[in-house]
Amino acid sequence: MARVFLDSGVFVKAICADWGAAKAILVLGCYSVLVVETSEVVLAEVVAALQRKDIPTGPTSDFAKLLKKLRLTLHPKPSRADVQAGIEKYLPLMRHKTDVAVLVSAILANPDWLVSDNPDHFSSAVASASGLRIVSSPQLMRYLNVSHEKKGGT
Repeated sequence: MARVFLDSGVFVKAICADWGAAKAILVLGCYSVLVVETSEVVLAEVVAALQRKDIPTGPTSDFAKLLKKLRLTLHPKPSRADVQAGIEKYLPLMRHKTDVAVLVSAILANPDWLVSDNPDHFSSAVASASGLRIVSSPQLMRYLNVSHEKKGGT
């Protein structure tokens, strides 16, 4: 079973959208087709973003129920030393220090894919430097051969 480490934008897009590749990833996670992983750093970003949108995140919320259905693998925050080393190595390729903590968390988790819908922050240069396979939600669906695009026919 493929292990996917999700960035905060994927969670937020999936929760807020009616449909799309990000939501499909969560559905596949709920049905144990994918192992969905993230870190405490990302989860804090997700909770803050959902709260800004007035979406409940408390223990009895739909969000909490979703996390339980996902059987989310939650990795701890990376150490300050690991983040500092990541800043020195990756910040020239990334836009924000907070993204470095997410990247370091993903490196330590060693997933099959880091899924981010923000190519400006998690670029091909970051993928090359980190050794991670970084893909967008739609790219992951194509790799898994699950796509909304019509195949053949007229």
